[in-house]
Amino acid sequence: MLACEMLVALSLVAAATACLAQSPFTSPVEAPRLFSRASGCSVSGQASCHNTTVQNTCCFESPGGLLLQTQFWDTDPSTGPSDSWTIHGLWPDNCDETFESSCDPSRAYTDISKLLTSAGASDTLSFMETNWVDINGDDESFWEHEWSKHGTCMSTLEPSCFEDYSTGDEAVAFFNTVVKLFKTLPTFTFLSNQGITPSTSKTFTYASLTSALQTENSVIPALSCDGSTLNAISWYFNLKGSIVDGTFVPIDAPSKGSCPSSGIKYPPKSGSSSPTTTSGGSTPTNSGDLPSKATITALRSSGSSTGGLLSAGTWSTQTLATYTLSGTVSSFTLKSSKGNCGVSSGQFSCGSGVSSSTFSATTSGENLLLSFGGSTVFSSDAVPSGETQETVFTDLIILGEPFVSYRLRSDAQIPQEVLKLLTDTSEQGHFISVTRTTEEISIVCSLSGESVADIPKDAAYWKCIKIRGPLPFGMTGIMCDFTTPLKHAGISIFALSTWDTDYVLIPEAQANDAVKALEEDGWKFVSRQQDVA
Repeated sequence: MLACEMLVALSLVAAATACLAQSPFTSPVEAPRLFSRASGCSVSGQASCHNTTVQNTCCFESPGGLLLQTQFWDTDPSTGPSDSWTIHGLWPDNCDETFESSCDPSRAYTDISKLLTSAGASDTLSFMETNWVDINGDDESFWEHEWSKHGTCMSTLEPSCFEDYSTGDEAVAFFNTVVKLFKTLPTFTFLSNQGITPSTSKTFTYASLTSALQTENSVIPALSCDGSTLNAISWYFNLKGSIVDGTFVPIDAPSKGSCPSSGIKYPPKSGSSSPTTTSGGSTPTNSGDLPSKATITALRSSGSSTGGLLSAGTWSTQTLATYTLSGTVSSFTLKSSKGNCGVSSGQFSCGSGVSSSTFSATTSGENLLLSFGGSTVFSSDAVPSGETQETVFTDLIILGEPFVSYRLRSDAQIPQEVLKLLTDTSEQGHFISVTRTTEEISIVCSLSGESVADIPKDAAYWKCIKIRGPLPFGMTGIMCDFTTPLKHAGISIFALSTWDTDYVLIPEAQANDAVKALEEDGWKFVSRQQDVA
């Protein structure tokens, strides 16, 4: 039997930074598509830090009503896109600039990725994997730290503030809000719009930097430096309503940051002296260049694009993960938020215990295709839909046992040997199909293991190609895509379908021709356990 799967090419698409227009009053949460949570709080009352008494801390952030959206500009080593600052966190300082921290150790959640995914916040997680990254590569620990140190001190995120509360709901709301608020604060764009871009030679004054940012965003942030090198920014807010869906009111920083008044360096991120902005879904300007960050989309043999890879290396139509690429087009490694990516026993995966494999990239038209072992063809048992995830393989399996088909009159008795194969569980590895209609009885079976006795002399002998499933019923064109190259090669077929899987029988004498025709059409057969002929 020939085992064949749905095949894809994996296209590397340079990761882009999302920038949203913003207004003086910013409400970052409109009710996330995948995690719908409303606080029920009004946003028409007083802003935090402008009160005399507090009636309801579920709808009024207190005592941490001075909120800082903090960002990093990491250059050595660099983190995140070359044309974007990255998220540090959202901090609830007290109104006098003191702060509380790590307020509830019982809610110091771990495995933030799983928490977000389980809550349907995959969009948020995907953005975090590119834009909320740890300088030492341990994103999970970084996210856990920001939540446990700062998020647990937010009064409007207390579990008692949530209806129908489930463990971790408040943390999901925290990360959703931080991401959405950050998207309204594209610091890199603010500066570049005013003619200030990273440089290896220029220096800037504190006043010129804050003036440029104020021109773009109406308020003055605080700038922090490592020595004289700019490396962080804090945007300040008061809040009307809840962290979940309240309105963030921008304010001037109450005090200056740590940068000196002059001689401030704003260097480019390492390896990227001239940042290039790409729009979502586009390929790099030069498709032969290897991006440092990329999503991996799946290109079907038909030329259409269907989803791509998540952080564990699985194929899905959900929000794609952002991968880090290290090396050159001819030799590089891949890493996601889950860990290193590699191929083992023909399976692609990413994780903390995965050994890195070496990949290359091949330009095909406007696409930069992922290649492993010289091949750009990858496979899966099925095409994903909804929230399903499919394992990605780098090879196909070919088996070689012969198949036989024959027919009996419609009123004939089904042979006992056939009935035994149908009912005996010890024969579960044997393939057999029996179809009875008003015109005939059709029997198809493999000849591996125990053979069926008394096979008629006019029986036909075949090789079997299995189109691996399960395949969803709503999928169309699978058999057409698969059998069209066989038709053009003049190869006759006998097709069978079960609940999950399609089978195509090829005359034994034409088996090698069939494999050749399918390989030329983009289907790939490797790891042959037996000869086809």
